[in-house]
Amino acid sequence: MKKLIASVMKRKMFFLVNIVFLLFVSCGFDTNKAADIKLIPVKNGDLFQYIDTDGKVVITPQFTDATVFRNGLALVRISGEEPIWGYIKEDGKFAITPNYKKATVFSEDLAWVVSDNGFPTAINNKGEEIVK
Repeated sequence: MKKLIASVMKRKMFFLVNIVFLLFVSCGFDTNKAADIKLIPVKNGDLFQYIDTDGKVVITPQFTDATVFRNGLALVRISGEEPIWGYIKEDGKFAITPNYKKATVFSEDLAWVVSDNGFPTAINNKGEEIVK
């Protein structure tokens, strides 16, 4: 009886260890990703600014929405008659002019954008249309 209980416990432990391992693998467990983040978007009043890892303001508050940098660019929204999206470099200057009604962050060197009355389009980090 003790051997049967020990065998069942070993199987349960093996199953549990495998589940934990699969969770780490499926979540993309990569400690280098956090080390890549240099600037962090922070809301200051009604606008977003970017600070460095020491808490120093690097890009002054000017965006109504902002994301972390991916592929060297951050997706930001500016206000106006109608809020529009664009992409900035780490110096705060626009790399891709804000003229999109909707946009996504970059993933695998592509981002999806929608211009006013347009169809979804994939662009590269220079703003060139890749897929329509």
